Amino acid sequence: MDVLRQILQWVVTPSIVVAGLVYLAQRVFEKFLDSRVEKYKNNLNLKTEEFKSNLKILELEYQIKYNKLHEERAVVIKTLNSKIIDLQKKLTFLTTRGQGPEWATEKTRDIAAGNSLNDLKDYFILNRIFFVIDFCDRIDSIINESTEIINEMSLAKRAYSEWSVSAQEKAYSRREWFNLSKKVDSEINKARLDCENQFRKLIGVL
Repeated sequence: MDVLRQILQWVVTPSIVVAGLVYLAQRVFEKFLDSRVEKYKNNLNLKTEEFKSNLKILELEYQIKYNKLHEERAVVIKTLNSKIIDLQKKLTFLTTRGQGPEWATEKTRDIAAGNSLNDLKDYFILNRIFFVIDFCDRIDSIINESTEIINEMSLAKRAYSEWSVSAQEKAYSRREWFNLSKKVDSEINKARLDCENQFRKLIGVL
């Protein structure tokens, strides 16, 4: 009986030891895995927070740049609109019927209209990048029509002031003058109003 008990002790004791070692190793391994997982989660959280922080910085930078661009564009729109208005006024002053007999030889109005037109052209060339192509075409149309009006008014004046020109030809020059005046009042004014409405949309007024 003692021999049997001893044999059992020899068999069971190592098994218990082995089972204990296996259990202990399993627990150690689980602790190791838990530690690694926790560390990974912490690193992931840190990277997530860092990503969110960088994203907020990028959003803020974009907002600042967008606001600055919007403000700059608003200044360009305001200036461009004022130059179009000034050009229309100069064209109206150039072609108005309320001029005396010196209309054909007076050059101040021509010079003023030409300077206003060149001022608009130069400013628009520098800032047309702020506008879509269709809208640029509208401004180009105003510039081209204004150029045509100034040139035709100059030709009408020159033809009228020639001594060799007949009364019939002088009358034709005056009709050209009156037609140009109507063109400024209708076409140029309409084009300006169209641009003005587009400007309102661009700055969010409409």
